[in-house]
Amino acid sequence: MPKTILVGASALAHLVATGTDGKPFVLSAADTIALAAATPGDVSFGPPVFNADGSADVPVTGVNADPGDAITATVDGVPSNSDTLTVAPAVANVASVTLTLQ
Repeated sequence: MPKTILVGASALAHLVATGTDGKPFVLSAADTIALAAATPGDVSFGPPVFNADGSADVPVTGVNADPGDAITATVDGVPSNSDTLTVAPAVANVASVTLTLQ
C-alpha cells in the first residue's frame, strides 16, 4: 500500500514470502534480502528485522524529497512486487525568535 513520509522519517517494508509448495515461507538471516528503489539516492535501507510469524521488516528512510519512488525487494533471487513511497520535504520548524519592544 503506498505510503508517504517526511525526509528523515522511516517506513517499514514488510516482506511475506510463500514457498514453492504454496505454504508460508519463514524468512530468516539465512536468506539474502536486498531492497531497491527506482531513485536510489532518495532513500536508504536498514537491516532486516525478522518477525516471529516468519515475515521480515526492513526500515526505509527518506533521504531526499521524491514524489513517488518505486520500492522493490529481492529474496533469494526472487523479485517482489513494487510499492510506492512518497518522500515529502521536511516541514520547517521555528529555529529562533526575536522579540523587540516598540
